[in-house]
Amino acid sequence: MKRKNMLLLLLFILIGCMSNQDVYAKDMASPDVTAVSSSASEPIVIEPSTLDFEYCQCWRKTLLPLTITNVSDEDVTINHFDLMAPFSSNWNGGVIPANSSRVVTVIFEPTELNTVSQSLNIGYPGNNWGIPVSLSGTGIVAVANKLWAGVDLGLSVNWDDCNLEASAPESVGGLYKWGETLPYYGDGWSHYSLCDGTQTSLTKYNTKADYGQVDNLMVLAPEDDAVRARKGADWRMPTIEEMDELRTKCTWTATTQNGVKGYLVKSKTNDNSIFLPLTSDDECFYWTSSLWANTPTWAQCLSLVYPSGEGRGMYSRCNRYAIRAVCTNKDAGGTIITTGDDFDDPDDPGQPEDTPHSGPQLVVWQKDGSKVLFNLSERPQVTMGDDMVKVETVKISAEYDIEDIRKMTYFSDPDAIKNILFSDKPFSVTDRSIAFIPSETDMNVSIVSANGMVVKELVVRKDEPTAVSLSGMTSGVYLVKVNGVTYKISIR
Repeated sequence: MKRKNMLLLLLFILIGCMSNQDVYAKDMASPDVTAVSSSASEPIVIEPSTLDFEYCQCWRKTLLPLTITNVSDEDVTINHFDLMAPFSSNWNGGVIPANSSRVVTVIFEPTELNTVSQSLNIGYPGNNWGIPVSLSGTGIVAVANKLWAGVDLGLSVNWDDCNLEASAPESVGGLYKWGETLPYYGDGWSHYSLCDGTQTSLTKYNTKADYGQVDNLMVLAPEDDAVRARKGADWRMPTIEEMDELRTKCTWTATTQNGVKGYLVKSKTNDNSIFLPLTSDDECFYWTSSLWANTPTWAQCLSLVYPSGEGRGMYSRCNRYAIRAVCTNKDAGGTIITTGDDFDDPDDPGQPEDTPHSGPQLVVWQKDGSKVLFNLSERPQVTMGDDMVKVETVKISAEYDIEDIRKMTYFSDPDAIKNILFSDKPFSVTDRSIAFIPSETDMNVSIVSANGMVVKELVVRKDEPTAVSLSGMTSGVYLVKVNGVTYKISIR
């Protein structure tokens, strides 16, 4: 009996030791277990945690998606999603259902040549402080690559050479639902802004009572035109009639351009052409601004099926398709009216420093004595090439030979005038920053005051637009040295 009890005691000790070893192993692994449980304690997961918009063209919207996933088994109400300019979003509040995701479009639209950082805190009941998402972006001067008036194909309107939001003719660009001004990444009627969640609850552009509120609107209004929202008043989406004109008065050739399938559309009356890329291997759809009256949940579009051809199509308004813009002002690249004699050169001694009467302006002073004004409210963008300077606004586009320009001047008010003595500079200047244009080589830059003191030194890497703040610099003449070449600017 004693022997048997002794064996039982040894058995219990052995089991206890094995249990302690198991507990120790779990304790050793506890950091990983804790990390998992800590992450799981948050009912929502946000990806990515950082949105870096990098370098973005001033007065243009750049969009990045942000995914909010509800990883819990209960619905979560997002009660805190605040952004300040120049950041915004298409978030309109609401509930994220259990075990589902919602993609939010975050928008960066810089208005100044500087770097902006902001923290977006997404809160919910139980965590009002919210989960932070870091946002950052830098506004730069636009580097334009085409005339604002578009491509003249001999038609009633000019056509853009790139899709909306595309940086090249072969790029698809943004995909939009019909009548929405932002490319939303969610699908279906429940995420369509012109209805109350279903295709039978339309709130605008409807011809039949069975589909919601009837207003008999057949063409997109300006406030619902994605092109006008992004490119200005002279631009809009094409109507179905203008799309038919493009189809019938141009030759269409299935081809591949820079590895992208699409159609070369060439005018029958001149040598101009545009390229329309596909969005998949064999097809693509381009919205028009025209509703399909027989079924108001559909809108009309151009249907491209590679390589068989193109034609009309009618598809659901909540589908996301590409857009090719048209310019209604075919004279947008024509003659610019210059100012009269009442506007004088502030650099000319004895002449009054008259400020333009219509607010802040960019002035191009030509060697023949003529002066051209661009209102800053129309967002002028300056591009400097080898022998040309291009100035584009939302209303007009103009090019000048470098040898014909004496200088360019920015006016804000009589006490804050910045003169840019003209040369073929690798940078442009505003009242707050110097923006360096991407080049083929790195640039060693130094900014030197009139007394020879070096104010700033930096290296601008090739193909990287860089803006240097001028805040804190006193008024006066400064020398900007770029790879041994000296340029003069004046801050007044």
